[in-house]
Amino acid sequence: MATKRMLPHTVTLYNYVGEENDRAQYQPTVIRHCYAPLKVGVVASNPGRRSSDSGDLYIFDGRSKAYSPDGSARTYLPHDKWMASEEKDKYWTLSDDGRDFYKVTDRDDRVSIRSFSHKVAGTKRMWHFEVSGK
Repeated sequence: MATKRMLPHTVTLYNYVGEENDRAQYQPTVIRHCYAPLKVGVVASNPGRRSSDSGDLYIFDGRSKAYSPDGSARTYLPHDKWMASEEKDKYWTLSDDGRDFYKVTDRDDRVSIRSFSHKVAGTKRMWHFEVSGK
């Protein structure tokens, strides 16, 4: 079982909600008690070197808690339903379209979400989201 001791990170998830005056608008959601390791690396190639930094995020259904910036609780809603919802501020979502991203509280790295999956195998206490980003 994932304990709070094993889930030391707090992240802020930014869900893309649209544009206003040609600027992207995001809905921030603070997620506590998750695990967000960052993989730092460099790829050497003919034209030179480039960063290959990436990140993973593990959000557990039973342990991780999501909040709006004002402290009210938020629940997960699949992306298509979240986009159709009139009350987005009550929910958070995950999307792999490349516009959503997250930041770990004690780091400056911005990680764009590239893929995610919801793992529901085993006991309910181990159900979690696995989010990959770059």
